[in-house]
This record gives sequence, C-alpha cells and structure tokens, in this order.
Amino acid sequence: MRLCVLAAVALVALTVPAEAQVLIDSGIGDPMNEEGGTGKTDDGFYVTAGHVLDRRRTSGPGPGPGRVVRCEYWEVHGSSFAEASPYSVEPRPGELYELRCSVDDAMLPGYPTLVIHDPAAITGPAVSTDEVALFAYRSMAFEDPAPVTNPTTVQIVGIPTWLAVTGRLDYPSLSAAAGPVWATVRPELRDVVFTMPTGDTVRCDRDSDMTLVWSPAVGADRTSDCSYTFLANGDQPDLAPLRADIIAVTTWDLFRQTNLQPVEHWWTIHRETTTIPVTVRELQAVIN
Repeated sequence: MRLCVLAAVALVALTVPAEAQVLIDSGIGDPMNEEGGTGKTDDGFYVTAGHVLDRRRTSGPGPGPGRVVRCEYWEVHGSSFAEASPYSVEPRPGELYELRCSVDDAMLPGYPTLVIHDPAAITGPAVSTDEVALFAYRSMAFEDPAPVTNPTTVQIVGIPTWLAVTGRLDYPSLSAAAGPVWATVRPELRDVVFTMPTGDTVRCDRDSDMTLVWSPAVGADRTSDCSYTFLANGDQPDLAPLRADIIAVTTWDLFRQTNLQPVEHWWTIHRETTTIPVTVRELQAVIN
C-alpha cells in the first residue's frame, strides 16, 4: 500500500517563513507589475494573485495566461462587512479580516468574505504563489519505489542482507502558473532509510549503491554499503524463523522557484513508504 507523505501536505508544514513568501513593494513606480506578490499602496495593502480556473502546467518557469487578481484585506471591528474599516490594511496571520478580490475593478463572485488570514493561501477563486506551487507538486506522479533484498525472502543470521531500491527514482521539474503567479518544483533524490524488524535503521544514498543489490553473479568481491547483518532471529523459541517487514522510506528534497523567489531554493520533502516482507532464520545453534 502506498503511503504518500509530504512534509506537510497539510499546508502548516509547507509554510515557509513569511519573508520568503511575500514581496513588499516600496510604492515607488507601478506596484501592479503583474509579477504577483504583495505590495503596499498609499492607503493600505494589496495582494496580486492569479485565478484558480487559470491554474495550468507550463513548459517552464514564468507567468502563464490568465487573469491578474487584486485582493485587499480590510480590518473588521465587529462580525459583519458593515463594520469593516474604510481602507485596506496589512494582514496579520491568524487575524480576522474582510477579504475583497477583484479583476479589472470588478469584484469576483464570492467576495467580499470574512477570513482568518493564512499567508500560504487565499480563500476563494484567487490563488497565491504557494497555492500554485502546491498545484505543481500535486501534478507530479510519483511511482512506488521497489525495494529489494538479496537474499530475496529468507535472511540468514550472520550473513549480510543486501538492500536496494529500484524503479523510477529521478523525476524532472514541473512548472505551473495562474496568470502572474508561477512556480517550478524539482525533486531530487535524497536517500532511503530501511527500518529492520529489530528496530535498527540503515540509511542509503547513491554513494552507497542503494540502487543495486549485490549478487555473486557480478563478482565475489562486489561490496555495498547498503547492507545489514542480522545478529539474531528475535529470540524465537526453538530457533523458529521470524517473519516481519523491513520498512523502506524513500525521500526526495523538493526545490522550487517562484515569481517571488526566482532563484531555486529548498522548499520541503516528499516521501514514499513501502514494505518488504522477510523471514529471518538462524541455521544453527551455538553449543558451549
């Protein structure tokens, strides 16, 4: 069974520091430069976004076709739109605001609305850079890694078990855009961590030959750092074999570039978890 774990597919873990998410305009020149982001006006604060219906994969980094959405957060003094302040304000995470989003000065359907401000998302049809990056990530089709061992099923106490992960491990970058906001996400294989039935862990990367299982057919002197030797079969009575699973967790680092940070930078991680059923057998007993 495939278990897909993004270090926070929940946006809480995807959130990066606020200064890395927003681009504050000084107010000099035209702040609506159609590059996306956020900026200040003389009387308040706005967010430049894309439209959710314009999200699409693109051939590379850069803005795509679509609408420029302007959103403003208005301070709320009570619990209704009538009690909002008469000008937009710079929002604080976790605070209640009236959100207004428009295209060409025409209010979008569903706005205004009362929201708790989340720097990583905009409620409604307007989408932020982070949301487009998440769209790009979710458009990636990660395959289940195929962990293998040698011996393939029965592991012998005292004899090395060679570990590897085969199948597709390298993926190209993927870009997406929604009007002025865009993001490119690139996976890079980090490692695979094998958790043995004993609770011990073995971490392997490309330097430890994690993609190739040792085999006598390729030479008796062949070695690999990606191996483990069982020292016991779990104190099974009468030397009965231990039947359990090796848990293999393959991890990719995800790097991204966006309209707010066009230089590629680390974003988060993606993990795939698979299991290898094994039997650990002790061939002989030690007699004192």
